[in-house]
Amino acid sequence: MAHSFSTQQRNVFKICCDSIGVVSLNENKVDEMVAILENLHKYVPRISDEVTLTFDNGEELNCVDSKLYPIACTGDQLTVARQRATKVVRRHSENDLDCLKGLIPFVEDWHANQLLVKVIWKWLYSKSSGTEMGTLYQLKNEINRTNVPTDPADNLKAAEDFLV
Repeated sequence: MAHSFSTQQRNVFKICCDSIGVVSLNENKVDEMVAILENLHKYVPRISDEVTLTFDNGEELNCVDSKLYPIACTGDQLTVARQRATKVVRRHSENDLDCLKGLIPFVEDWHANQLLVKVIWKWLYSKSSGTEMGTLYQLKNEINRTNVPTDPADNLKAAEDFLV
């Protein structure tokens, strides 16, 4: 059953996805991973200068020289491995833009971070230690951090913010 504003909402969703660069491609396929990285490469900061080369015979050649300021392109280990493989495929391209040199593959291991916080919680956070000075639970109560969960998996961001 369609809602009375379904059409308008669909248009808003399309505008949002187009403006933030959501790409509906499969990173398991090499050619589609190339397209994904080319799309992401549009966001790499760069300075382009037009250079005119003059030869001895008077002929002139206009060239564009681009200076890239590489950015991190994060993902899990499999995604980063695919990014690196894609860059290997493009390594013999004519310029830095085609070689995708503006993207630096970087593993962002969210699961290891979550595991570290869980270990800290196991050893330093207990509801029974509310009156013991220096424990995380006592500190949570002292500074009134009500969003800090008993299990860090429930709200990892709140647990990390509390530790920092």
